[in-house]
Amino acid sequence: MRALALDVGLKRIGVALCVDKKIALPLDAVLRKNRNQAANEIKNLLKIHEISLLIVG
Repeated sequence: MRALALDVGLKRIGVALCVDKKIALPLDAVLRKNRNQAANEIKNLLKIHEISLLIVG
């Protein structure tokens, strides 16, 4: 199972990828220019990494 964790902030969204249920590796943060842009970037990450679980905190 592949999981993507998001740490949502006002200016950027921190992103981490977990592939083996043990270690999460950081990815580049998503800079928030507007809500639609940030949502589209996250949607692309979900597709690229074939994510089956999204964790937002």
